Amino acid sequence: MEAERSVTVQLLRRRDIPFGMELKNRAGWNQLPEDWERYLAWEPKGCFLARWRGEPAGTAVTITYGHRCGWIGAVLVLPELQRRGIGAALMGRCLDYLDSWGVDTVKLDATEAGRPLYERLGFIPEYGVARYEAAAKGSAGSAGEAGVKPLQATDLEAVCAFDTAAFGADRSRVLRSLHAAGESWVLRGAASPIGYLFRRPGLHADYLGPWVGVAPEAAEPLLQRALRAVAGRRVAMDVNLGNPLAAGLAEHCGLVKQREFLRMVRGSNTFPVRTDLIYASAGPEIG
Repeated sequence: MEAERSVTVQLLRRRDIPFGMELKNRAGWNQLPEDWERYLAWEPKGCFLARWRGEPAGTAVTITYGHRCGWIGAVLVLPELQRRGIGAALMGRCLDYLDSWGVDTVKLDATEAGRPLYERLGFIPEYGVARYEAAAKGSAGSAGEAGVKPLQATDLEAVCAFDTAAFGADRSRVLRSLHAAGESWVLRGAASPIGYLFRRPGLHADYLGPWVGVAPEAAEPLLQRALRAVAGRRVAMDVNLGNPLAAGLAEHCGLVKQREFLRMVRGSNTFPVRTDLIYASAGPEIG
């Protein structure tokens, strides 16, 4: 009862971004203020701030990918206020919002600390995800990269169509925003893209993902090209462990596993991820 009286949840506003940055810094996460700006632009009525006795205490954001999938991310609570029902209140608000949109499935990437709460809310495992990091050691160039080109605005329609088939839902608006925020590369087949990789800046490391390819022969050159572009800088990516080839490619290119997450799903999951196509996600806060 005390938690019910003490916790309130309201919409997250632009003025709350400094608090979001404080939270994620204390958790050791990689986001920049620009990432929070994008969350608010994508889903202005689906980003939330929790208060404990009137003071900011936690955050959570959502994204709707049409009616097929809703995503929950950036679920953060001040360490000294954890285990007081704040995370549960934020999750309840997120689920209410996504349910109001009629999404078939809700997904998130869970840490071990968050997993018990998500299980109580009806989430079940889908597949594992591993964070890989390293200082990029790009080579001077490789013949295998010959077909990899910078992704142009004119490529986006075809890339987004491929991505919808791979991810299981339309995340075009997110990909277009990520393309504008950093660099991205595409590998084209005879008639359409066969792979692509996006990069965006982060506080501690450049983030690589999504990373998608029809086969290892398409995926590896994209990663090599990205690493060459950021040689000497630290990079991070969240590798799909449901794809048995993805971790090996990341390690072959010099990345080192840091920790694991668990992708969890609630609902029908009628349009699951094509794990054979997705090598790394767009990020734990956006899928």
